[in-house]
Amino acid sequence: MASSNSHSPSTLTHIIIAILAIFFIFSNSAYSVPIPFIDSTTNSTDNNTTNSTSTTTPSPVTPITSPDLISNYRTMSFYAAAAYCKNLTTNWDCGLICSSTPGTQLISVIDGKAAESRAFVALNPDDKKIIVAFRGTLPQDFRTIAVDAQFLFGDYKPVPDAKVHAGFINAFEEIRDRLVNEVKKQLELNPGYSIDVSGHSLGGALAVLTGLDFVQNSDTLKFDKLSVYTLGQPRLGNDIFADYVDKTLAVNRFVHTVDSYTRLPPQFIGYRHHNGEIWIQDDATAESGGTKQCGGDENPNCVNSVKVSDLNFGAHHGPYFGVDMHTCNG
Repeated sequence: MASSNSHSPSTLTHIIIAILAIFFIFSNSAYSVPIPFIDSTTNSTDNNTTNSTSTTTPSPVTPITSPDLISNYRTMSFYAAAAYCKNLTTNWDCGLICSSTPGTQLISVIDGKAAESRAFVALNPDDKKIIVAFRGTLPQDFRTIAVDAQFLFGDYKPVPDAKVHAGFINAFEEIRDRLVNEVKKQLELNPGYSIDVSGHSLGGALAVLTGLDFVQNSDTLKFDKLSVYTLGQPRLGNDIFADYVDKTLAVNRFVHTVDSYTRLPPQFIGYRHHNGEIWIQDDATAESGGTKQCGGDENPNCVNSVKVSDLNFGAHHGPYFGVDMHTCNG
């Protein structure tokens, strides 16, 4: 089970969190601008197999043009967007997002109270899939912003010396047991189904932690295939944690154009991305070569090539393969 020690922040930590929370409120507003303390690093297939690559030897950047891959990426983006919808129903009736993922059957919505985290579990019998999707940060909700702002490291107990973002691991632990129990139940009722996990922003971080937890408990869950898709995911942990993700879990980590959020928390305080970056470099050509498979963990030729002055939070909500995360807001 993936877990972390709960930490009682000092007064200084509370002050830092409050300052960062105010920053996140404005950075997620319509007046988003680049921020100065983001790291200044300038340094073709679906990710369903394990692949570990050193940050010191970046792999090539490969355009993705497969219609099937792009279609799958779009579908998982719709599921991530659906997690923002307030009133999901078992009829899967939420307008454009739900009509774009036909055959889906909502099973349950799982809410966390302290962190205001949310996930839903759904089935798609046509594809024989169990869908788990996480909602991201809500700019109007201080609790989700405060989760982002708790950037100090917490322990990642399954791996010695691995450290993760304290806010993210605490938000995950709040809903972990209920989520695992629901997925276990659905796997028992639907043997042979695969699991797809998706999430945007904060939800992307929770999707990775969930994927790792599912792998660690695979003897109990008994699934055949697991795929993880994140959109606008921030950095999640230190070098040791990133290496563990690379060796354990395949992640399709979508980055939209010049999204500032994907460059946070900064590397100079010890954070590093895991691999799996899929960079939507250009919206107009996203389906015809403008989307790049970026090898390695911090590939200098993908979003890390963007100057800090050109980064902007306005890119954070997409569109991801034509799907805007604001379609269902709140």
